[in-house]
Amino acid sequence: MDVESIYEGPRYLKATSPVLIPPKTIKWVRVDIFPHKINEDTVFVGNPHLFRNYKLLVSDFILSKQGRHYIQVTNTDDTRKHIFPHHNLAVTAEHENVFYDALRSVSVVETQVESQEMKFNMNPDLTPKQKQQATELLHEFKDVFVSDVSELRRCNYPPIHISYDESKVVRQRNYRMSPDEKEFAEKHIQKLLSADLIEYSTSVHCTPILVVPKPSHEPNKPNYRLVQDFRKINKILKDIKYPIPDQEELLDSFEGKSWHSVTDNCSGYTQLALHPDSRDITAFDSPSGSRFRWKSLPQGISIAPSVYALAMDHLLLKLKKQKKICNYFDDTHIGSKSFEEHLVVLREYFSLLREHAIKLNLQKSTFFQNKVQFLGMEIDGKHVRVSQKRIKGITKMEAPKSKDELRSTLGILNYNRKFIQNYTQKAAPLLELLKNNKDFIWESEQQAAFDLLKSELACPPALRLYNPTCNIRVCTDASYKGLGIALYIQDKATRRYHPLAFASRRLTPSETKLPIYYLELAALVLAFVKFRCYLQNRQVEIEVLTDHQSLQSILKTQKPEGALAKYIVFLSQFQFNLKYRKGVSHLDADALSRAPVGKEPTLSVEQLVDRVFPDIHQGEHNLSSCAAVTTRAQRAKELEKENQAALLNHMNQTDGKEVLNILLDKTEILKDLQQADEKLAAVVADIQSNSLTSRDSHYRLKNKLLYWEQDSRLLLVVPSSCRKYVLAEFHDNRGHRATKHLIANIVLEGLWWRSMASDAQAYARSCKYCQLTDDSRDKPGFLKPSLPTRMFSKISCDFVGKLPATANKFEHVCVIVDYYSKFMWTKAVKAADTNNAIECLSSFSFSFGMCDDYTTDSASYFTSFAFQKMLEKWDIFHNAFRPVPHCNGQCERSIKSLKDIMSQFLLQFGDEWDQYLELSTFLYNVNYHSTIGCSPFFAVHGFNPVTPGILQMLPSGDLPLESKLKVHKDLIKNLKVRIKKSQVKYKKYYDKNRRPVYFSVGQLVRIRVEDDVISWPKKKIKWKGPYKIVGKKSNLFYFIMTVVRTPAGRRKNVVKVYHVRNIRPYVRRPGDLRVSSISTKLVKRVSFDDCPSFIP
Repeated sequence: MDVESIYEGPRYLKATSPVLIPPKTIKWVRVDIFPHKINEDTVFVGNPHLFRNYKLLVSDFILSKQGRHYIQVTNTDDTRKHIFPHHNLAVTAEHENVFYDALRSVSVVETQVESQEMKFNMNPDLTPKQKQQATELLHEFKDVFVSDVSELRRCNYPPIHISYDESKVVRQRNYRMSPDEKEFAEKHIQKLLSADLIEYSTSVHCTPILVVPKPSHEPNKPNYRLVQDFRKINKILKDIKYPIPDQEELLDSFEGKSWHSVTDNCSGYTQLALHPDSRDITAFDSPSGSRFRWKSLPQGISIAPSVYALAMDHLLLKLKKQKKICNYFDDTHIGSKSFEEHLVVLREYFSLLREHAIKLNLQKSTFFQNKVQFLGMEIDGKHVRVSQKRIKGITKMEAPKSKDELRSTLGILNYNRKFIQNYTQKAAPLLELLKNNKDFIWESEQQAAFDLLKSELACPPALRLYNPTCNIRVCTDASYKGLGIALYIQDKATRRYHPLAFASRRLTPSETKLPIYYLELAALVLAFVKFRCYLQNRQVEIEVLTDHQSLQSILKTQKPEGALAKYIVFLSQFQFNLKYRKGVSHLDADALSRAPVGKEPTLSVEQLVDRVFPDIHQGEHNLSSCAAVTTRAQRAKELEKENQAALLNHMNQTDGKEVLNILLDKTEILKDLQQADEKLAAVVADIQSNSLTSRDSHYRLKNKLLYWEQDSRLLLVVPSSCRKYVLAEFHDNRGHRATKHLIANIVLEGLWWRSMASDAQAYARSCKYCQLTDDSRDKPGFLKPSLPTRMFSKISCDFVGKLPATANKFEHVCVIVDYYSKFMWTKAVKAADTNNAIECLSSFSFSFGMCDDYTTDSASYFTSFAFQKMLEKWDIFHNAFRPVPHCNGQCERSIKSLKDIMSQFLLQFGDEWDQYLELSTFLYNVNYHSTIGCSPFFAVHGFNPVTPGILQMLPSGDLPLESKLKVHKDLIKNLKVRIKKSQVKYKKYYDKNRRPVYFSVGQLVRIRVEDDVISWPKKKIKWKGPYKIVGKKSNLFYFIMTVVRTPAGRRKNVVKVYHVRNIRPYVRRPGDLRVSSISTKLVKRVSFDDCPSFIP
C-alpha cells in the first residue's frame, strides 16, 4: 500500500517558485500539491486570509496542462505583492476550516508596511535618522525573517542526497517516555507535519526519538526539545568531507570595521530539502504509532555539518567573494566601515537571502551594532574578547572528578587558549592525568593549575585584530616544560605594542633530551610556522625578541647540518630583525629609544661615579691637593681625559656600604645617578608630561627623586649603576640568606627597582660560597628499573658489615639476590675482600648456574683486576654503581628483610649471628613474596619445602606430579608480568616528587662532598668544584673529571662516575652583577684550599 492511498489529511496548493504580481493584475501561478499528489478529481477552496488581509483573490478551480497545475490569483490592491513557495494558496474543500483554526497566519510581504509589525534588535545609540533608515530597510525585507520553525520552507538549493549501505537495515523502537513527554512529542510532530518538514512514510528503517529537557525560566513549566537518535544510522552512512571555516580567519575579517550585524539562520539544517531517494533513512515513529520521514535535512546526521557548510558557501558565494560577509555554519557576520556602506551591504545580503529563500531567526539576529557576540567572542573593529556569558560559566566550573569530566573541562579551556599566555605549560599538570598509564588522582598541583587557568580567563586580555599595515613583534621562549610564543602588533597612533595572539605546546619525549639552545631555536621556528599567515611577505617591520643571546650567532652558522640546517633554510624565507632582551619584560619601542630629558647636559656614568667618590684617582695618579679644590665643571672636564678602565676598576672595588650610604643620604648625587639611567630618565619624562602607562602608574616624583609607591609607602628607585653594590651589601654582608630574605631586606630598607627579583635570584644563585655550603633539597632523577629475562639471569650482590665478630671470627655477610625469583643466597665471611667476592660468586654460580648481569656497588673488591678478570672469563656483564642505595635497590631491600628476621633470633638466643644466618635465609626464601605471588623457594624449585614444627603433623595435600609441573610452569610464565607491574607501581611512588635533570658534556658542575672528606667544626662544605663533565653514561650517571691529591702532594686528574643526586650545575655570576672586592667576613675566616677545583 502506497503512502498516497493511506493519507487522509488536508492537501494544499503552494507556489512552485516566488511570484511577483503587479497592482490590479490577474496572474496564473504554477502550483504543486502538498504533501502528496492525487490521482482523482478533487475540489480546492482558495485561502480567504489572502483577500481579507492582503487583497489577493484566489480562484476555486485549477488549470492542468501537461502534468502541471496552475491557479488564478488576482491582486486587487494598488501595491505589488510577492507570493513565495511556503504560502498556502488553497486547500481541499472538505478541510476548509484549517484556514480558520491554523496556529499560524499566512504572511505575504508588502512594500509598504507599518513599522510596529516586527521588533528588530538594533543599536539603541543610533541617531533618529539612522534608526529610521535601518527600520525601513529591515521592514522592506521582512519576509526573510521568521520567528518559529512552523513558518519554514526549503530554500532554493538542490535536494541533498545521502549515500548509505542499502544492504543494512536499522530498526529501533522509541525509548520510554513520561506522559508529559509523549504529549509534547505528539504536538511537535504535528507542528512539523503542518510546516511540511516531515511526511508520512512506510520506510523499513526506523530510529528512536526522545525528548530532552532544555533550560526554562519557569520551574513549574518544563521546556523540552525533540531529538532523534541517529547513532546507528551514522555507522552505515558514507562520509562527506568538506572543511569547516577557520575561526581565526573569520575573526581577522572584523579588523577596521565599525558597523556590525550578525544573523542566525532559523533551524538551518531544515531549510535544506532532502532528496526523495534519501528520505527513508530518516524515518521515525511517533508515540502514537505513526511513521514519518524527514523532507528536509534533520539534525543528528553525521554528514549534516559538512553538507550545510557546503550549501551556505555556495548560496552566499557572491558576497563572500567580495569579502562583505563571512559565515560560520548558520551564523553570518556583516561588517562595514561606515553606516551608509552597511546599509548597502545589508540590502545586498537580504536580497541574496530572498533570492534563495533563506530564512533568518528574528530573535537571534542583531543589527547596526558597534560590537557584537560572534563565536563566543565579543568583537569590535579593533579587539576580540571572551564574552561575559562564557566568563561567568568558566568561573563557576567545579574541579573535575574523572578523566571524562577532565576532557570536557580541558575542551572548554582549550577553546579559549588564545587568551592565555603559555597555556600548555600552565595546563601541564592537568594534561598529565590524561595519559593512559596515569591514574586520575586530583592533588594540590592539579587544583593549583585549574585555579590558575580559571583566574586567567576570569580577566582575559583584549587581543588586537590583525592589521597587515602594522609592525609586528614576536616574543619566543622555551623551557623543558614547553615552547611559548607571544605575538604583538603595533598601534600606529600610540606606537605601542598590543597582544595579537598567544601560542604554546608541550615538548615531545625526544625534545626533552635536547639542549636549551635547540629548544629556543625550535620555539622561533614554531612561531613562524604557527603564524606564517601574519609573518610571510610582509612589507612592514617584524621584530623578534628572545632571551637566549646565542640564537643570533646560531642563525649565522656558515655550514649548518641536520635539523639546524633545515631550520635555518626555513627561516631564510622571512624578513625579520632578531634582538636579544634580558629577562621576560619587553618595553615598547618608543620607550626603549627615548633619551633622558633635562635642563643640564647629563654626565656619563663614569663621571657620576667620580662625583660620588672625589678621591677616586688619588691612589693611582697621586693628584696634588689643589686638585681637590677645583670646581665641579673642571673636574668633570679632567675626568673625560682619564682612562675609563681606571674608573671602572675603582668602581668594582668599592664597598657596598658606601653605595648604600649614598642612596640613603646624598640625594643630590642620587638624582644625577637616576638621570644617567636611560629607563629611569624616560619614566621621569613621562611623569612630567602626564603620559605614564598603566605599567608605570606606581612611579612617583618627589624632591626630584624617583620613587615607587607600594602599599602607601614610597620606595627609592635604585639606578642600574648601583644595584650590584646593593645586592652585595645585603647578601654578602648579611649572612648569605636566600633570595626571598634578600628581597625583603632591600624593601625594608626602602629601596626598589623593577628587575629586583630576577637580579636578586641571579646574584644569590651565582654566589660562590652559597654554592659550596647550601644543602640541596632537590630530588633529581627518575627510577629506571630493568626487567630480567629468566631465572638467575640478573643477580645483585653486596657485603653487609662490619658486624660484631663471632666465635668463628666472621665479621661480614655476602648476600646475593636473584632479580627474577627474589631468591636469596648468603654466606658468612671473615673479610670483605676480592678473594671472598670471587669465592662467593663461584659457589653461587656452581649451585644455580652462570648469570648474564651482575649488579654491585663500586667497592674496591668488586672493581679489582682479579675480580674483573673472572667476570671477563665467564662473560658476565658487570654493573658497578657508586654506593647509592637505590641503584642496587633489590639487594638493599632483601638485606633489610633478612636483618628483621635475624634480629628476632639474636634478641632471644644471643649474639652469635652466624649460627642463625642459614635459618634466617631459609625462612626468607620460604615466605610469600608479594611481587611474584609465591615464595622464592617455590619459584625456584616448584614445590614448598616441609618446615619444622606443627606443619609436619598436618595431612599431606600434594598434587600429582603432572599438576605440580603445570602449576610451576604457569607461575614461571607469569612472573615477568608480575615483576613488570610491581616495577611500574614502585616507580610511580619513587618519581612522584622528583624531577628529571639533564647535563651536557663540557658543562661545569659541582659535586657533593662525602661526610668523611671535609668537615668543619662550625661551617660544613657540602659541594666542591667546579669540575667538567667529560662523558655521559646515562641520564642518571655522568663521567666527571675531578682533581685528587697524590701522596706526594701533587694534583692529579681522575675521571669518576657520579649520580645526578650528587651533581648540581655551577652557576657563573653575570658580568653586570660581578663585584670584585666585597667585605665578606666568611671568606676571611674560612680557607677553601682543601676543595680543589678544575677550571678548563
